[in-house]
Parts: sequence; C-alpha cells; structure tokens
Amino acid sequence: MLFCEPDSPAHRIVSLVPSGTQMIADLELGSSLVGMTEFCKRPADAANAEIIGSQMAPNLERIARLQPTLVIADVESNKPTTIDRIKKLGIPILALGPSRTEKDLEKAFLTLGDRLHVQPRAEQKLREWQEQLQTVAKRLENHPKRRVFIEIWHRPLMTVSSRGFAHAIVERAGGENIFADSPVAYPIVSMESVIARKPEVILILSEVASLEERKPVYSQFPPLSRCEFILIKSPQVTLPCFSSFVKSVDMICKRLHPDLNEQKSQSCTDGR
Repeated sequence: MLFCEPDSPAHRIVSLVPSGTQMIADLELGSSLVGMTEFCKRPADAANAEIIGSQMAPNLERIARLQPTLVIADVESNKPTTIDRIKKLGIPILALGPSRTEKDLEKAFLTLGDRLHVQPRAEQKLREWQEQLQTVAKRLENHPKRRVFIEIWHRPLMTVSSRGFAHAIVERAGGENIFADSPVAYPIVSMESVIARKPEVILILSEVASLEERKPVYSQFPPLSRCEFILIKSPQVTLPCFSSFVKSVDMICKRLHPDLNEQKSQSCTDGR
C-alpha cells in the first residue's frame, strides 16, 4: 500500500495519544485528523476522525486503511512494539516524549509544528502561553509556597516526584511538592511518610475518587486533619501538552492561593 509523504499539503493524521490530539487541535489542524484513540477529546473540526482503539492497543489494520501521512505517538504512552510495527508498515510516525517537564512540552509542540509545516503558528501559540505563565508568576511574586502532597492514586497510595508531569504544574502554581526528591517518578508512599513531610495541602488528582471518600482517610491522623483538601477531577491536569499545562497551572494556582484571587478582585474594585 502506498502512503503520502508527511510533507504533503493534505495531511491525514492519526493520533495514538490524547496529548497528540490536543496538540493537533492547538495547531488548528483538527480537520486533518482521520484517526484517534477512544480516550482522545475530539476537536470540534474533527467530526470524521475514526476511533482506532486505545493507546495501548490500537487497531493497526484500521490505521493502515486510513492511509495516514503521519501517526503521532508517545514513547511513554505507546508500546515500543506498536511504534515498530507502524514503522514496518511504511507509515510515517513521529514518536514524541518523554513529556515530564515544561521544556519537554515545549519541544514536543515545536517538533510537531515543524513536522506539519506550521512552525510559525506553533511559535506564536507558545509565546501566548508563555505570557499567560508569566502572568501567573507575577501574581505569585513574594508569595510563600504551600507544601503540597500530590495524590495521584490511592490503591496503593501513590504520588509524584520531580520526574513526573504533575510536579511541574504544582511548582509553577506556587506549590512545593513534598516528595520532589524521590528517586522514582511515581513513588508508592506510606501515610507515615506523608505525615513526616508536613504538608499544608492534600491535592488529589483523580477522576474516580471523591473528597467524601478520601478526606476521612487522612483526617484520622491528627497532623493531616488540619490540611486543606483539594480535589481536581479535570483530565486536563494529567494531559502532557503545553496548552493543558498552562490551564492546569492557572487552575491549581487559584485553588492553592485563593487569597490572590481576592486581592485581584479587590484591586479591580479599587480601580473603578
């Protein structure tokens, strides 16, 4: 089977990861998307994109039938065997990653923009997002950080170190990740170790847990019962792409530092 080259003016893109699909939407190329996973958020202009399975088990025959000019994969989310098999089919593939830091996300977005020949658009988007991050940073100037325990799973209790994606968001949002120094990206921890690190905030990033379920688990320990509990269910928080990173930083900053929101509101009132 013959495939178009990736530099063809008429892109036919298959995304094997939700972050790739979001980046395609950010580049305003959703209409070029012909395939995506069942976990991807469908861009408004990608009504005809077919579901090609999950990121861990995509249907390679279906992908081949779509005759893509480019498949977007992620080295941390897709199996190496999947990437190799797509290469052997002669289908152009761009495997991005790892995506753990702000610089990683920037590099991935620019790489994709370059591959799809919309580099100026990608650079402009990044400038806009960097300005938004600078706005958050300015609000946080001379404002003390809050010590945060980040719960990303509870069976077993799991958090994230400085090697994990959520760490970068929390730090940018004015938090201090109490397990930043862990030698592994996603360490399993004990409640005793959480207590020993004296968090001020318990930040729960989960789409399945609830505060009614999780808060009593912590509150039975007096040192943790005084913590502030924040639950965020938005899947955007764990989506490793730059646009989601910026939205998540702003969202978590507002939750960690509600006093800044009050100050901003007061400033606006005083300025009238």
